[in-house]
This record gives sequence, structure tokens and C-alpha cells, in this order.
Amino acid sequence: MVRVLPQYRYQSWIIIRWLVMSMLQRWEGRMFENGQTHVAPIPEDMMDEVLPIKAMIDEAVANTSDELLEKYLEEEPFTKEEISNALRQGVTDGSLIPVLCGTDRIGISIILNSMCAFFDSANHPKNALIVKDLKKDDEKILECNEDSPTSLFVFKTITDPFVGKTSYFKVTSGTLYTGMTLYNPKEKEEEKIVKIYQPMGKNLIEVDKLHAGEIGAFTRSTTCHTNDTLCDPRYPILIPDTEYSKPYYKKAIVPLGKSNEEKIANAINRLLEEDPTLVYEYNEETKQQCLSGIGDIHLDTVLNKLKTRFKVEAKFEDVKIPYRETIKRKSLKEQDIRNSLVVMDSLVK
Repeated sequence: MVRVLPQYRYQSWIIIRWLVMSMLQRWEGRMFENGQTHVAPIPEDMMDEVLPIKAMIDEAVANTSDELLEKYLEEEPFTKEEISNALRQGVTDGSLIPVLCGTDRIGISIILNSMCAFFDSANHPKNALIVKDLKKDDEKILECNEDSPTSLFVFKTITDPFVGKTSYFKVTSGTLYTGMTLYNPKEKEEEKIVKIYQPMGKNLIEVDKLHAGEIGAFTRSTTCHTNDTLCDPRYPILIPDTEYSKPYYKKAIVPLGKSNEEKIANAINRLLEEDPTLVYEYNEETKQQCLSGIGDIHLDTVLNKLKTRFKVEAKFEDVKIPYRETIKRKSLKEQDIRNSLVVMDSLVK
């Protein structure tokens, strides 16, 4: 279900959305200029593109309930509350999928506001997790509740040659405080959370605590990795791993210059730690260092990270295929070959 329409004109994006004010239907646009988004009229020559979007939204809203469908068939306008509630219900039950657009600078506020307006809250029953209770050796439902024992799930790891390792996590239950000691059931070790940060863009803001459902980060962990669970030692649980796509696109990576040869191994190991969809393999037969990823864009991103973050320059080459010949039987001796030729010659005569 499309909700925004991008149009690049006059060095700015115009984003269309449907609003209802004072029980009257009104269209308005948002124009990005000088780093800010502001209200702007929709150009008349864009109405041919806008009207199909309106019809699509009306139809999507109507399909969320019988009452709205009846109202739609009678060509009655929807109110703002009806549209908002219908879109939220449709996103919650999965019947509607919002498609939003933007860049790294444009449209961010609209995406965030749409998430707040239409996405489920963290404590919605739909977002409960099925985890393994390690004490009872059985499965149980973990609800996103602040009154439950503290647990968190590490979903992303980023490595930096200067800062070190930063682990990003979601607090899945309870409340996380600075200085807490949590248990890592995979590593069978305890981890003390010295400082807690809340990500804001590229910056990490230090905080004293995080509640269930919030995203946070901590740095310089020696035992924690992506897909790890940290929990209260008295209530050990294990959250299922996130399943990632299996990489099939393979290229051989070649460092440029002697200095890069010495640094590339450490840099690749750092990237492997933060990207589960990246696989490294050294081929003994072809003497090539091979990287497997999701696609060429993925591997190009790896090259860019090696250059910008680790100051390692490299290039990709095609993977060599080690063709083999199979010996099926023992070869004939020279005398046997001569005898065979004599016999064949006699048969011909």
C-alpha cells in the first residue's frame, strides 16, 4: 500500500499525503528546502499521479472493516480518525504494508512519524517472543514487560579501529541499569554493563537506564556477539537467533600493495564479526582469499568499509575454478598398445 509519492522537481522532493481536517477532505504536500520540510501546495500537473494514490488509500482503508466498506461503496468520505485507525489496524494484522520513501536526509521525519502512528508498540501481544527457559529446559512466552526480569538481545555489532566494538541491542524485558551484571548463556559467562548508550544517528548518548522495548548500545565487550542473549543470572533464557540469508555470490579479494597484505586479515575479521551474511574462505588449491556475500552491492560495500574505516585498499577478482581430471582405470603399457594395434591391423586385412 503506497502512502507517499516522491517527485524530484526544482532541487526538492515533494511528498504527497492524505489529510482530513475539520471533516473536510484536503490534500497537501511537503517540500524539502534548505534542510527543512514544510507545507507546500501540490502542483496541478501532478494531480494525475496523486489521484490514483488517493483511490488506493481509500480502497485499502475500506477493506479493513465491513462498516468502512459500506461507507466506501456509498461514496461517503472517511474521517481522519477512520483513516488513521484503519491504517494502524491493517499494519498490525499484516493486511496493509506501508511503503515509504526518502534518502539519508529527506523524508526521515515522515518515516519516523509514520512508525509512531501505525506500528505496534513494543508491549503489544503480537511482539511477544518464544524463548527457551534454560532452568526448566522448556519454551515459554517472553512478553515485553518492564516488571519482568531483565533480558536483552544483541542484534548488531559494529567494529571501529579506534572506538573498538559496539554492540547494539533491544531490551526485550525488564529494565536495564548502568552497572548491571547479566549472564550470556551462549558463552556461559557473565557480562558487566559498565555504561549504557542510546543511539541517535551516528552519536551515542549515555543514559542511566533503558526500559523494555528500547534500543541501546554498549562498547568494548569481549564476549558478546551478534545474536547473543544477555539475561538475569537468576532467570536464564535463550532468545532464538535471527535467521540471515545464505550468501552465494563469491569473489576473490586481492590487497593492493605489500602494506595492505599485512592489514587485510585483521580488517576482514572485524567485518566478519559485524556482518553474519559475509563469509570468508581461503582456497588452498587456487591460493585465493574468497568472500561470499548477498550480491555485488554487498561486496562493494565491504571494499568501501575496508578503505574508509581500516585504510585497506583491495580489489575483487573472479574466483578460479580448480578443474580436475578423474583417472578411471590403469593405463596400458607401451607393449600392450603395440599388440593391440597388430591385432586390429590383422582384423582389417
